[in-house]
Amino acid sequence: IIIPILDVHGYIRALQYRNKVDSEHIPRYVWVSSDGLPHGGSSGSPFDIHIPERLTNQRIYITEGHFKALKLSKETGSLVISVQGVAAWRNIRQELSSIYRYFNNEVQVHYPMEEFIIAYDADLVTKENVKDQMYKLAMHLEQDLHRKVDILRWDENYGKGIDDVFFNGHKQKLY
Repeated sequence: IIIPILDVHGYIRALQYRNKVDSEHIPRYVWVSSDGLPHGGSSGSPFDIHIPERLTNQRIYITEGHFKALKLSKETGSLVISVQGVAAWRNIRQELSSIYRYFNNEVQVHYPMEEFIIAYDADLVTKENVKDQMYKLAMHLEQDLHRKVDILRWDENYGKGIDDVFFNGHKQKLY
């Protein structure tokens, strides 16, 4: 399966494919790139932006992974930014500027981008790196960008990822 990673305009900025081999030692999702070839280049780890057909609120969710972002956007009516790895949020200021310009200049809709909700996987409780990166992202948004940040949590029994929680019918278990 080929997965398009989209910018705020809906244009493809990179491609991933799902690896058929399911192993701890082999990445589940692999970037399509010419990195390693003569004159080749890396795809990087760009943000994947999901805007629902009908935007019903001004919250911005941040999660990890294309499918989680897609489901979260549809379920909440919110714009969702997907990071491609829990530590791949460092250029979020530039991405937010691009999103802001898109809404306020091109679409002509006031979109203040003041409230953020981080929805990393439930296993952040046991994975120190995930928890650490989530807190660093939250602190960056709050202290450097002066935004309101909430962390969306749930019991891992309801699903590892936010998409699992919705697919399993446990939306009401989110806190």
